[in-house]
This record gives sequence, C-alpha cells and structure tokens, in this order.
Amino acid sequence: MKHLRQYIRRILSEEAIRIGASEQKSDSGNLKGFMDEYESQSKRNPIGMPGERYWYMGEIDGKYCLVITNLFIDKQRNNIKWSSIQLVPPGACEGQGFASKIMNTITSLADKHGVTLRLDVEPFGQESLTDEDLFSWYSRNGFVKSDDYYDVMERLPNGGNT
Repeated sequence: MKHLRQYIRRILSEEAIRIGASEQKSDSGNLKGFMDEYESQSKRNPIGMPGERYWYMGEIDGKYCLVITNLFIDKQRNNIKWSSIQLVPPGACEGQGFASKIMNTITSLADKHGVTLRLDVEPFGQESLTDEDLFSWYSRNGFVKSDDYYDVMERLPNGGNT
C-alpha cells in the first residue's frame, strides 16, 4: 500500500508540474541545452510512456538490452525531474553495468549544463532491487535525500561545487 500511495503521489505531482508550471527561470537555457543533448544521445521509445527514451546497449543471448529513461524539465523547481530508469529485458541484461553507464552519461550531462537532477526512489521492473539498493546506487552517483517525508533525492551539478 505504501508503494501505491507513493506512486500516486508521484504521478499527481508530475502532472501538476506539467499543467501548472510557472514561468521559465533565468537558467532555462541550461535545462533546454541539457534536454537537447540528452535527446540527441538516446532514441524516443515509440511504444512507451510519453517522454520515454531508450539506449541500445547491445545483445546478450539473442535479446536486445535497452535502458529506458524518462526525464523532463520541471519548470516549477527549475531542475530536471528524473522519472524513471529501467533495464529491459530483465534477466540476462542485468548485472552488466548498463544502467550505471547511462547514469554516468546523464550525470555528466547535468554537470556540463549545470542542472540539478531530482528523482523519487521507487524500485520497479526488477524484483531483485530493494529501496535500500536504489538509495545506495543513487548515493554512489551523487544523489542525496532531499525530503524528510518522501523518498526524494537530488543531485546538484558537480556535487554542489560550482
């Protein structure tokens, strides 16, 4: 039930941001530059949720390994909202470092463009991952818990050393 509430809260929050976004802030060019470069390095997922992009990582045991990501500009908070990262298909493609490679690519882009990344920690798709596993993985990549009540993490550009 906890996960359902968090999921609903996240969806409602994302929708409210998309509908009621305030005016662009002064560094909106950095956000747009980040998104333009992110989109140029990935491909639009034609069968997924709106905004989903995929990264082809190779083939293992006759299966195409993809990392699916979903990021968008959060105008209200003036950052990049990272909605999801998922490896498909599960199984042979897991444990190869594919998601970590894409994480490094995206965090490097965020550093380059000076933008903050924000996400909700919610495991899905891989039954082997727990909340703690994800918190640990995001922490190793520079994210810190930013909300006392929800599982929200943020990553400042260059570790906050700009």
